[in-house]
Amino acid sequence: MPSTAIVFATDERYAGPLQGTIRSLTAHLGDGEASLFVVAVDLSRSAKDDLARAARPFDVAFIPLSTASLAVTDFSLNPQLTPATVARLRIPDLLPASIARALYLDVDVLVRRPLTELLRTPLKDQAIAAVQDPAHPWLGSGGETFPWRALGLDPRVPYCNTGVLLIDLARWRAQDLTTRTLRLLAEHQLRWIDQDAVNGTLVGDWHHLPPTWNMLAPFHGTGQTYVHEAVDALDEALADPRIVHFAGAVKPWTFDGRTLAFADEWLAHFLATPYAEKHRPLRRSAHLRWAAGKAGGRLAHAGATLLSKPARW
Repeated sequence: MPSTAIVFATDERYAGPLQGTIRSLTAHLGDGEASLFVVAVDLSRSAKDDLARAARPFDVAFIPLSTASLAVTDFSLNPQLTPATVARLRIPDLLPASIARALYLDVDVLVRRPLTELLRTPLKDQAIAAVQDPAHPWLGSGGETFPWRALGLDPRVPYCNTGVLLIDLARWRAQDLTTRTLRLLAEHQLRWIDQDAVNGTLVGDWHHLPPTWNMLAPFHGTGQTYVHEAVDALDEALADPRIVHFAGAVKPWTFDGRTLAFADEWLAHFLATPYAEKHRPLRRSAHLRWAAGKAGGRLAHAGATLLSKPARW
């Protein structure tokens, strides 16, 4: 087994979209480069089977968790998040001892290039590596969105986005970060849940990755939101991002997601998934709208049709 793992976490709500994301990953993953894991939060057998099919020819190991075990905070502050988002805080306790580092990816990302360089990134003495958040680059960005004042923290400390998170498992465990982040979640109402917990616990002590490894699609083309990045690194990320992150309420699979940068690439992967195969009329409709949108110089797809189906996404 490789000493590096790539890990996702999902419940039934996001299991469908995760199939498209996994397809984008496996298109760029080298044989034996990493083991694939999915933290399965109350996930049905059929959802697991479809995810395993979507990952072929790679194998996926499923780690079962219950929603109850992750209900450590109030999710009403951010309804788009589910308890499965907290699972990333438990990854170091769930993976086999033979795994030395893990790359956690949100379900709403698009992998566009090989990950070899990212997986081999030296972390020095830090437990994680991540990209500084373009919309919330410092703890104090956005006023009191993050409770830096209540926590007695410097608002100028950099704040990272944890949708792409490289973890040195030994260092995470040595710093007892699972216990500390979960304690922070239990003691404070945090809007961005686990992401706020990581930033409130590490307080800037994380390795900065170039923005190409987590380019937020809603901010693509609006370089002013990346004022904290070096110009050359920003230009590279805008021109050819290696991982695109569809952060926010608008996703490639929602009707209004047609305007997102790179939504057409994500949809192309999704159209090859077991979910799309099971819904052939939906697959044809999505393909036609996607093709028509590209021909017309804009992105379009059958998000509204997707949402009318029984799957809860």
